[in-house]
Amino acid sequence: MKSLKSLVIGFVGLVSIPHCATLYATDLETLAVVRELDDVDVPAERDGLIFSLTVRKGHRVTAQQLLASLDSTENMLKLKVAQAELKQVKVKAENLGPVETAKAAVARAEKEDQLLGELGKNAVYLEKFRMRNNLDKTAAELQGAKNQLLQDQLMIDVKLSQLRMLENDIERASVHSPVDGVVHQILKQQGEWVRQGEPIVKVTRMDRLLVEGFVESRKIAPHQVTGSNVSVSIQLANGETSEFDAMVVEHSAPKLELDGKFAVWVEIENRLVTDRSGIQRWMICPGMSGKMTISND
Repeated sequence: MKSLKSLVIGFVGLVSIPHCATLYATDLETLAVVRELDDVDVPAERDGLIFSLTVRKGHRVTAQQLLASLDSTENMLKLKVAQAELKQVKVKAENLGPVETAKAAVARAEKEDQLLGELGKNAVYLEKFRMRNNLDKTAAELQGAKNQLLQDQLMIDVKLSQLRMLENDIERASVHSPVDGVVHQILKQQGEWVRQGEPIVKVTRMDRLLVEGFVESRKIAPHQVTGSNVSVSIQLANGETSEFDAMVVEHSAPKLELDGKFAVWVEIENRLVTDRSGIQRWMICPGMSGKMTISND
């Protein structure tokens, strides 16, 4: 009787303490919805008047493609003035004539002073005094010429900095797309004034998209999904599907919804197809649905 009781207890222990990895014996399938990974409001980088818009709603754009330009007429004129001033300053800074002239005057004064010194007592006192003053004067003029040359050379750096500031301001007048995607909305029109940071164009990223699945918490816990292999099937027109495999769940929602489900997300690389006009378009769009299969491997 005792041995039979021990056998029953051991059997109960085996069936009541399953390992976490065996909580679901088959792959889990769930509804999946495609979401935007990034929906970007592309802003103006400085205040200005919108001079041109190079895209329209629905246009496909690539990363760093020009979307809009602000008026830079005044800064372009300032840039030309700054470039001319820089040339002028460079010519002045490269002119060593005043320094060389002052050096020659100092050398001549030193020689004359030397010759008068060699005459000794025969030299007239007033003449020696005049030559000494001339030597000091030419030495001071030489130092002044060197100082002026240094100031002219430093002015080159000042003008270069002014040029870079103007070039940067002109560059910031161009508004570029930060991602590959589609123009979702035009928020400002040509001829409108915009402030720095004010959005001009909204771009939806399309090269990478987010697929959201919904898993029942009674079947598996959120922490057990993380790291699982996933495949996604997106429903297209006419019953066709597009398959995405070899993905891993990296994150799951931190809380359950009211229906007891929690969300899991994976990112997919979108695909390009060619339309009837020969233009490439994105195959998968936000809002499409399909299924997500979570492997139990």
